[in-house]
Amino acid sequence: MSAYNYLVDYVLRNYKQELEPSGESFDYYVNGEFDYCVVLGMGGSGIIGRYLRSMVQERWGKPVFVFDYTDVGVPLNGKFLLLAVSYSGETRETIESFKKISPKASCIGVVSGKGELAELGVKLGARVLEVGGSPAPRFGFAKMLSASLGLFAGLTGERWVIDELHKAAEELTPLTSNIWGEEVDGLVRFLSDGVPIIYSSQHLLPVGYRWKTQLNENAKVHAFHSALPEANHNEVNAQLGRCEFRGLLLMSQNYDKLTRASYEAYSRVTGVPCRRVWARGSSQLSEMLYTTVYGDYVSLRLAKILGVDPLRVEAISTLKSIQGRLLKE
Repeated sequence: MSAYNYLVDYVLRNYKQELEPSGESFDYYVNGEFDYCVVLGMGGSGIIGRYLRSMVQERWGKPVFVFDYTDVGVPLNGKFLLLAVSYSGETRETIESFKKISPKASCIGVVSGKGELAELGVKLGARVLEVGGSPAPRFGFAKMLSASLGLFAGLTGERWVIDELHKAAEELTPLTSNIWGEEVDGLVRFLSDGVPIIYSSQHLLPVGYRWKTQLNENAKVHAFHSALPEANHNEVNAQLGRCEFRGLLLMSQNYDKLTRASYEAYSRVTGVPCRRVWARGSSQLSEMLYTTVYGDYVSLRLAKILGVDPLRVEAISTLKSIQGRLLKE
């Protein structure tokens, strides 16, 4: 079986199973009330924090801060829950952030492969859940998301999180059963001769970012993510001519009226050719998971059309080697 066929099968068949809550009880480890939650992670592991924030923050009623070096930092006062996520367990940025932040945390959870992060978590008495066995870290998405939500639910007592995950996972197989076909092929052809810009909003914000990173790593193409309605205040004014862009609008029936109007206005004014992808599902979480699988599949189809190996990430490996040498100097 080719790498492409193997990965398509993995995404379409294994994600649902891996998203199913393990059923492990965390009752004895609940640490009560927190003022907020901080999630550490980078790359395919860091995206988990963005999903968790989108899924739980509004109903939990407390802030979820994601520290992945895309912002200036996070607050470290009060009583907070710290979650650290690294599929390899060896992500240098996550480990260094964990060393600095963990002493100030009221409670710690770690989702990690066997590595330094897991060892640090054990030493600090953290609740550590081990992940592994995926073709590459970014394809460990479902395992890491399920483990992280399980830790969050168990450590905060917010058990509705697990109920919502279970319902959404049950929907995933029927929703994605006909995800391939002419619609996807047309979308992939549309993206193949330009630079994709993925637009998303509200609960689909982290999904749009996931599309961007999967296109980067699997298809080896430049791709960018932008948020609406923010793009209506700047990006819509950009002129074409320097580069051929292709806009992809992630749509949801659950968007509020302002967001829907922002999407429609942008599509009418922008000079970028756009296509729409509609989320499907009975809940916001179901929509997030459906569009995630859809995006993973599109990135793999594009990789096949472009003739690249979706698993190989030589540039990232080379970069990490250089970074490691520089840190030792």
